[in-house]
Amino acid sequence: MKRFLLIAPLLAGCTGLVPVVPPPVMTDEACRTEATRAREVRNVSREANFENYANMRQTQSDRNVALREAYDNCLRAHGRPLRGGVEPVQRID
Repeated sequence: MKRFLLIAPLLAGCTGLVPVVPPPVMTDEACRTEATRAREVRNVSREANFENYANMRQTQSDRNVALREAYDNCLRAHGRPLRGGVEPVQRID
């Protein structure tokens, strides 16, 4: 049993696949348009390498985080209420 506990983290790290953060639910039309055109979202999208699946997953996750931040910033700027809930866990590299 101890051997399995020592090897399990190594095997889990071999996949190299990052869990993808789900895209935000954007109900406000004006802020959705502004968020999708935000500079941060476009910059993250430029980093995509279509030949590398792990990179595509990481880029999609980073894009969803940037999209959520841009959408929330737009809502705050226009004085609209933010969506409720708990802030998503931030990935630490």
